Amino acid sequence: MSKNKLPTRKWLTIVGIGEEGVAGLGDEAKRRIAEAEFVFGGKRHLALVASLAQGEPRP
Repeated sequence: MSKNKLPTRKWLTIVGIGEEGVAGLGDEAKRRIAEAEFVFGGKRHLALVASLAQGEPRP
């Protein structure tokens, strides 16, 4: 490994969401959704997390 290699920051988090919606998510998942720059998902999934998501939704 090169001495000059910079550490990489995490740029992708995948969160599975079920029928329970936000109520079925753990605190870490909720935090990741709230802090995401972009939130990708189906229209139904984006609607389920609309109360958390601050980033741009991308269906």
